[in-house]
Formats: sequence, structure tokens, C-alpha cells
Amino acid sequence: MSETQRLSDAAPPGHRPIPFTDILRLDSPQALGQQVSRQLLRCRRQSAPLSVIWIEAQLHARAGSDCPQATREAMMQALSRRLRNRVRGSDEVMRVGEDGFAVVLPLVGRVEAALVQARLLQALKGSYGVDGLQMHAELHLGAATFPDAGHSGTELVEHARHSCMAASTMARLVQTSSHSLRM
Repeated sequence: MSETQRLSDAAPPGHRPIPFTDILRLDSPQALGQQVSRQLLRCRRQSAPLSVIWIEAQLHARAGSDCPQATREAMMQALSRRLRNRVRGSDEVMRVGEDGFAVVLPLVGRVEAALVQARLLQALKGSYGVDGLQMHAELHLGAATFPDAGHSGTELVEHARHSCMAASTMARLVQTSSHSLRM
């Protein structure tokens, strides 16, 4: 049974579901910078902001369970579906490398990007049942907005990645210090 048939069988009468299409997959942050630059040209013409949210996902299986590559890939697909369904149709979602995602938000300023970032974190965290395993994604997000954080796609991507790494480092420090206080 095809994906569309399976979705059609579950849909209410008179409604035809839209099958999931894979999101754009890029090999590197540099390739993402080129994609963002294209969007940036449109925003410059309109004198409008543009935001980039960088998401790093660290996948964990239940303790004692191995996580084969196929299961990791299925988990990343599940994350990408949930991510795509949580943003506007005009936003671009891309997978970057093995463990990263980027969301390009045209016409979204710094304050709105922070709100989207918080909502995405809330929507994406939690457990996922994948290939018979209970999986969990530890997520770190960072954002950058044009014109505040840079004037090129590459600058925006690097700033968003740096912001994500800082959030990841801060989370590890908080976890380490709270663990030390319990001892």
C-alpha cells in the first residue's frame, strides 16, 4: 500500500491528505549559506527581516539499546516531518549534514524568531517510537536575524550555528552543575 493510499484511508470523507515530501537535504553549512543568500535577496528588495534557526539533534535510544543507522535515519525523518508540520508553508526547512536542521523564516524578525524557536523546541522534544525502539532527541537551537546578525547567507548561518553551540554548552554546564549539587 502506498503512502498516499494509507493516508487517504485514514482521512475523513471529502478530504485528501497531502503526502509528506522529503525536505531539502544539504551536505554542509556552506551549501545552506547559499540557499539563505537566495532568500536574503528577496528580503533586501522588500526591506524585510529574515531569520535562520539552526537545530542540532542528538539522538538517544533507551539505555541498553543499540541504535542502527537505519533507525537513526528513520528518527531523523520523524523529526523532519514534525518540524515541517510546525512552521508556515512559506518557511523553508532543510536538513543539513547528519544531525542538523535549518529553518529559514522570511519576514520574521528577532523577537518573532525567538518565539518560533521556543515553540519548535517544545514541539520537537519528547520520545519517538521508531522501528520498535523508544528514541529521544536532545535538541539545541540557535537563531540569527538579518540585518542584526549579518548581511550574507553565510554570516547568518554561522551566527545561528554559533548561537546553537552556545546553547548546547550552556545546557551541558547547567546539567553538570546540577549533577554536582546533588552529590
